[in-house]
Amino acid sequence: MKNINKLLILTLVLSFWPIYFRVQATPTEPNQPTANLTSQNKVKGNENFFNNGVQAYNQKKYADALTNFEKELKSSPNNSNVLYYEALTLQAMSDYANALKYYQKIIELNTDKNAVNYAKVAIKQLSGLSLKCQTTDQDNHTLKSKQIPKRPQNNSTPPGNIPTEKLSQDTLPDSASIYYTKTPGSTLLLVEGTVNGTPTQFYFDTGAGNVFFSKQQLMNAGSIITAGSKATKTGGVGSTEYMNAFLVKVDINVGGIKRSNFPVIVSDDYNISGNSAGYPLLGREFWRGYMVDVDSSSNMIRFYKESANNCPPGIDVPFRLYGTHIIVNVTVNGGTMPMIFDTGASGLAFTEKQAMAANIVIPANAKMVQSSGVSGTTQSALVNVSFLALGPIQLTDIQAQVVFASLQPYPLLGQSVFGSNWEYIINYTKKTIRFINR
Repeated sequence: MKNINKLLILTLVLSFWPIYFRVQATPTEPNQPTANLTSQNKVKGNENFFNNGVQAYNQKKYADALTNFEKELKSSPNNSNVLYYEALTLQAMSDYANALKYYQKIIELNTDKNAVNYAKVAIKQLSGLSLKCQTTDQDNHTLKSKQIPKRPQNNSTPPGNIPTEKLSQDTLPDSASIYYTKTPGSTLLLVEGTVNGTPTQFYFDTGAGNVFFSKQQLMNAGSIITAGSKATKTGGVGSTEYMNAFLVKVDINVGGIKRSNFPVIVSDDYNISGNSAGYPLLGREFWRGYMVDVDSSSNMIRFYKESANNCPPGIDVPFRLYGTHIIVNVTVNGGTMPMIFDTGASGLAFTEKQAMAANIVIPANAKMVQSSGVSGTTQSALVNVSFLALGPIQLTDIQAQVVFASLQPYPLLGQSVFGSNWEYIINYTKKTIRFINR
């Protein structure tokens, strides 16, 4: 997540990516994925079943994946790696009850510490769903102590989002809404949704252009990076260098808006940073085509099709777009300067040059703090801003950070400015933010 140094794209999460879950290409067969398993988890049978299963899973051909994994389990019934992929596949098919059984079997076998840890995370996420969701299993698929019986083949495309609904395309209602919460000590907005049917929490981030995960967050959501995932580069608005990342397609549902086969960006090199660890970012591409209404009085975010004309009265502030970032003109200490309106930033952040332009003085005894972002960790100085105004919002004597070694093109305007006592409606078509005092 970006904190005050502008953690634009992703919470920095320190994750150990287990070798046995990573799919790579062999030197002799570049198009044939093969798994690097730990020594105790070497597949004893025909490894092509496992590799073909992983490839089918990645292509969302879940029935084919399930068939291959079960063939592999005939010769390796206690292999944690194969059992884990079997569970992931059942989870993607919304067969939560049986996915839980496979995760539980991994824990009972206790042959691989990492597999056990991931299984425990999955069980915690799915245990509540299995009781209230109707599964697609019609033959009482159960686990034996050593052998897992074969499931009937199903050639239909399995669901990827909501437990009670099978989705084959996007669902874009005229309006949708969802409550948000805030983690202790944080001003950032946390919303709940699902990824491939798995409950997932996101930071709602108008400063992020896309949806961003760390590897660990993606794993917790029941998906993985494989050899077929497209490599890319990513970085924050103030980044001095770009990080390795991958494009992975998943199914996402938040507040009734459902995007199927939706590309998300998954980081390759991120570390833990602050209290944002553990939550992916929900950026603008997810709600493209909607106005966004954030209401602090009810802790609710509402989405309206941009053609709607039923917004409550308020004061409109114009903005322009810098890429996907919302740029508003803000009065700071008597002068006016452009700033990035960013729900994913907790407060105000300036570079040294921007602070000088805003007549912000850095005292000789200013308290120094560390700011971590996608460009790394840098020092920041805590300063005071005498006056700030944005449309109807007027604040005096507020704290900000001056971030050293940052290349952010504009200062960041975060939740400490507009996050309390205001409802704001972002209209991307008219390029206005309507503020309503609550």
